[in-house]
Amino acid sequence: MLAQERHAVIMEMLKEQNIIKISDIAKRFGVSNLTARRDLDVLQDQNLVRRVYGGAVLCQEGAPEELAAAVKKEVDPHGTLRRARRAAIADAAVKMVRDGDRVHLGNGITVEEVARRLRRFQRLSIVTGSLGAVNQLMNSGHEVYVLGGLLQHDERNLTGSYAIDMAKDFHVNIAFMPCAGVSAEYGVMSDYLPATVLGRVGIENAQKAVLLCGSKKIGRTAFHTVCPVSALDAIITDDGITQEQKESLEACGVQVIVVSPKLEDAAEI
Repeated sequence: MLAQERHAVIMEMLKEQNIIKISDIAKRFGVSNLTARRDLDVLQDQNLVRRVYGGAVLCQEGAPEELAAAVKKEVDPHGTLRRARRAAIADAAVKMVRDGDRVHLGNGITVEEVARRLRRFQRLSIVTGSLGAVNQLMNSGHEVYVLGGLLQHDERNLTGSYAIDMAKDFHVNIAFMPCAGVSAEYGVMSDYLPATVLGRVGIENAQKAVLLCGSKKIGRTAFHTVCPVSALDAIITDDGITQEQKESLEACGVQVIVVSPKLEDAAEI
């Protein structure tokens, strides 16, 4: 089954029950949890669903046929532009790193791309609860500390009270963090409370805190506030951000770095 066909069926399922789990998608279509997550990311980028911990909820009204048609009309059916945007954000992030730095990596696909690029450095000390980042850093020669805790199977992340207590002991030069949404009004947001607290600790214990955020997440709200925008030093996003959004975030005292994707870079991801 093509990805677009899966997306149409997922929207039909959501129309019936308003919420769907990643595990439900994986079981229904015989795909991995990672593929299911990426399906939901595509639908979220189209403003059809909103990602929540472990799945997604329906974001707008409409008949299943109308929603399926909207998915099939998506301008980036193979995710090429999204991958290129993630690559551009990750490239800008690693330019802030220097050999010998202590780095905290949050969770998420973009952060995993940062981890992959950190292999080119000679010597770093890295703290992370992301199993995806750990896989990228395996045999890299870097000093990697893995936060122990509760495994979030769908998110490939370790979190919970043990991870939070361990994270408090690490003080880093720079922290790269994801978000479920960010706005000048509500700050950096997350949909999962333990991840919210872990992200807050990572930001507080960093000399420089950098948010890696696709433009689709700017202005989006989520369940919990991790920190105000003023707690960040920089936000790296793509050129889908509007001038109004950029100025609103900059008014909070944060540097907003806007990158332009190169589609040829998407093939590397």
